[in-house]
Amino acid sequence: MTYRSVMQKIFEVGNFYALRFTNLAWFLIPATGAKNTLLGMQVYTSGLGILMAIFAIIIFFKVKERYYEKVVTKSLPEYP
Repeated sequence: MTYRSVMQKIFEVGNFYALRFTNLAWFLIPATGAKNTLLGMQVYTSGLGILMAIFAIIIFFKVKERYYEKVVTKSLPEYP
């Protein structure tokens, strides 16, 4: 839950800067110089999706079952 909470807060703070990011000079239409907010939002959400996938994989491999040892030793049959 700690990993999830930290990532959730990071993405929440990131959402406050989403509009500012999408209006950067990188996303201007070269011919007119107008803002291309749609392209900026596509890049922004793609980046967030990649980050979420990376953190999901990290959480999958790092988080262990809390009572795994007790369950495994309890379910194994005892041999004399």
